[in-house]
Amino acid sequence: MYTPIAIAVITVAAMIYNAVFPQTYVAAVEEAETVFGAIFRPIDDLGDGLNLLIRFFGAYLYFTLFTWQWRGQTPGKKLLHVRIIRLDGQPLSFWNSSERATGYTASTALLFTGFLQYFWDRHCQTTHDKIAETLVVHTRTLANRPSEQEVRESSATTQAP
Repeated sequence: MYTPIAIAVITVAAMIYNAVFPQTYVAAVEEAETVFGAIFRPIDDLGDGLNLLIRFFGAYLYFTLFTWQWRGQTPGKKLLHVRIIRLDGQPLSFWNSSERATGYTASTALLFTGFLQYFWDRHCQTTHDKIAETLVVHTRTLANRPSEQEVRESSATTQAP
């Protein structure tokens, strides 16, 4: 819903920046081409393909195993004081962690709009959260965000007959 507006705003800002600082704009565009050229270069041989496969498998293992064994946290989530919980309040299983890790692929499709969904979704869920039926909660209560305890109490009251 807001994505076309964001793209239009970024485009207009880039055009204004180009008009005001043309030399800096050209240097920034060349740097972006260098960075994105390295990221999106084609796979030329079997070694490149295996390297890419190893990176994907490593990321899958990292997100799956840490989220499962550390009760919904990775080292980065622990540092930011956030945790992944299931919507039904049950502990995360290996399968839930695996679904969420593979769901990152869906979140990155179409220019990362699955991650941007956080900003307009009513429950601040991204695509991979919806796939795995999980929610990111703060371990410390912050303004306008439910704590883990509040989410568990809320799910317990909605499940009770």
